[in-house]
Amino acid sequence: MEYVSEAVKLAEQDGEARVLCRMAQAGIFSTRHHYLHHLDDLDQAIKIREELVATVDASHPMMPIIKQHLTASLSNRFDHIVAQLPSWTNASEKDRELYKQAASDVVSKQIELLEKLINTDPSNSHLDHFQVSLATALLARGGLMGKRKEDVVDKKDLDEAISLLSSRSKSDSTNAATACGVDQGYTVQMLGQALYGRYLLFGRNVEDLQSSVSVLSNASNSSTLPPNQRLYAATYWFQFLLEENSRTGQHVSACLDALTTMMGLLPSIVWIGMSIQDRHNALTIPTALEFGRLETPLLKSIAHIPSRAASFAISNGELARAIEWLEQGRSILWHQLLQFRSPMDELKQEDENLAERLANLASGLAISSTRAHFRDAEADTTGKVSVDVEALKHRKLAEDWELALEHGRKLPGLEKFLLPKDFAYLSRAGSHGIVVIINVDLCDCQCDALIMYPGQVSNGEAPLRVPLRGGITFQDAERMRIDFLSLVQDDFGFRAESTRKPVFESDLVLNEEERTAMFKEILSELWYKIVGPILRALIDHRPGLIDANPSKRRERIHWCLTGPLAFLPLHAAGDYTKSEYGHKVYDYVISSYIPTLESIIRGNDISHTAAGSKQDDTKTKVLAVACPKAGGHQYIPATKDEVQIVEKQATAASLDFAVLKDRDATASRVLNELKTANWAHFACHGVQNTESPTQSALLLADGSRLLLTDIAAVDLPRAELAFLSACQTATGYDKLPSESIHLAAGMLLAGYRSVVATMWSISDRDAPGVAEDFYGYMLREEKRERPDYRESAAALHVAVEKLRKRVGEDKFLSWVPYIHIGV
Repeated sequence: MEYVSEAVKLAEQDGEARVLCRMAQAGIFSTRHHYLHHLDDLDQAIKIREELVATVDASHPMMPIIKQHLTASLSNRFDHIVAQLPSWTNASEKDRELYKQAASDVVSKQIELLEKLINTDPSNSHLDHFQVSLATALLARGGLMGKRKEDVVDKKDLDEAISLLSSRSKSDSTNAATACGVDQGYTVQMLGQALYGRYLLFGRNVEDLQSSVSVLSNASNSSTLPPNQRLYAATYWFQFLLEENSRTGQHVSACLDALTTMMGLLPSIVWIGMSIQDRHNALTIPTALEFGRLETPLLKSIAHIPSRAASFAISNGELARAIEWLEQGRSILWHQLLQFRSPMDELKQEDENLAERLANLASGLAISSTRAHFRDAEADTTGKVSVDVEALKHRKLAEDWELALEHGRKLPGLEKFLLPKDFAYLSRAGSHGIVVIINVDLCDCQCDALIMYPGQVSNGEAPLRVPLRGGITFQDAERMRIDFLSLVQDDFGFRAESTRKPVFESDLVLNEEERTAMFKEILSELWYKIVGPILRALIDHRPGLIDANPSKRRERIHWCLTGPLAFLPLHAAGDYTKSEYGHKVYDYVISSYIPTLESIIRGNDISHTAAGSKQDDTKTKVLAVACPKAGGHQYIPATKDEVQIVEKQATAASLDFAVLKDRDATASRVLNELKTANWAHFACHGVQNTESPTQSALLLADGSRLLLTDIAAVDLPRAELAFLSACQTATGYDKLPSESIHLAAGMLLAGYRSVVATMWSISDRDAPGVAEDFYGYMLREEKRERPDYRESAAALHVAVEKLRKRVGEDKFLSWVPYIHIGV
């Protein structure tokens, strides 16, 4: 900056040189603003460019560029003003008017410049860009003024913007970008918004509504536009129709069509050719920019689409479709990885060569997909990993995979090969116990439970819907999640040496009595607003299915949760101010959690597990791993006692037993032993990586870590049961709660059917007793010959019940963290 300022001074007497130096100076201010975000730099750039426009001859060859840069700077300045909108909410009327005027002055100046640029040189190579920029500025000037019709600056602005955008859209309605680089996807989005804005504000001309919907739906289904732009267009398509449907009730079918398109675009947005981290990041991207004229809330991010779609489907009686969409939109990454492990038998019957090719591609993708940022790939001749090369290899594999799938789906009877499962298939989940899917929608203050249970489908019944609207909203669930997190992120009065994770700082300063009271409050709210109404509905709808009778066998219930509910302990819901039987969830049912319906269907297919194919001479093999010491973490001595208890139980039942402990328990040795084991028990430290959740890990010997990506990368067909007696093994990722990004889910992906995991820290003192009672139930006398992993939920239920009696029912931090996931 000093050098260019000096150059400006030296060039004062040379008009040509002065123009170039001042342009460079403005460019440096703009660049510095881009990186440092100092508004003064942007204002300086605008000042210099306005001075050049005023003083340089209009015929100067650099004048179009100067004006173009000035319009860009003014647009940037306008965006800064818009960004301040929230801070003006409580401003006085006088200040708001001053603010509006300042914003209007900036955008009007931009409009004036753009009109001059267009009219002065209609043959300018940047004309397309100028026209779209002018249309955007005209819409901004009108759209900033609020929701009242009289606040719109002028209908003429809107008409002119629509004319400009229509012209650009018609010039090439199929290309993703025009020859001069104008983004066609952006153009049609703006046109759709402008047409709908005119429909809303000026007479509700149905032709404007139809044109808006047509423009956006065509863009959503255009094969030439990038997936993200198609999704943005589909979002506006749905939102505008939803707005009209809320007023007239006449657009349900069209809304469902738009949502179907949005759901169909998800695999392209979260593409298998991207790294895992990039796919997770893609789910957090906003679906569209705000459109201030809507009364209905706009979708906030791609991750919210499935819940929003399901909520609309539920409200309109499309329960089967809602279940399909929720399944399609949950644990997207795991679904993609499971695709690579799907059997090719069906395809093999039609085309053996294609089936072999797909199997090879699937193997390559399964390996490369689970490499974090592709950094663990084979090194080149210099000993360094080329991330770019590995990323390109992965993308090529993904492209070849998709082409091969497309070819396979053209074969007779294979039209739906490896496509999302339909309700006829998903309904099988209900044949293995009660399944409760709870959908909580951010946009619609709506929470619903959809319930499937044994005999329902065979009897021709639809899923049971239990509306929870009067009980809980997304905001309620988020509040409880935050309160709950505050409770479980410190030492809770335990000795630091007795917990299996380092101590966290907590913003909440409460004594033990206050913590217990807050815990009771959260569990009571879960009981009265969610779990209680669901159980009552089941009792009323299907008498005898469940009952709070201690002498009766408790039915299994599988919780499949969305949004913030995924972090809350529904398995412990209850009114703990009442001692009578029947006021807690565990009085009625045995609780499990499932990340997807597919996981319970696959988990109950025991044809490839030891429990299903075991011969008389084949024993269940148990692997126990103990690592009491991990670098930077406190020593946890009870892990050795715990493993000895597991060994005693296993050998008493004449099971094959292997143990890795202390220095032998390295990540590489553990992975190797897992390949031959049916059951695996881990007693060690666990950690959830909040910055990069796929790097969450079990901490093992010699500083090694068994990462979530390592677990997800292996295929363990003999695997049945994993017991993760470590901390944070089912904590999840708060930004993507429905993705089940935790170690327990990774175990399911690797092949385990049932997983015992923990929601937060567990006490080192309690863990051995829980393990003893768990395996005591699993390997009781009558089950020793054929131990069955499918009884693990009941075993944990019994073990936790005994723990509760030992420590006291109100010692929630001791017994609540233990959960069962899977079948």
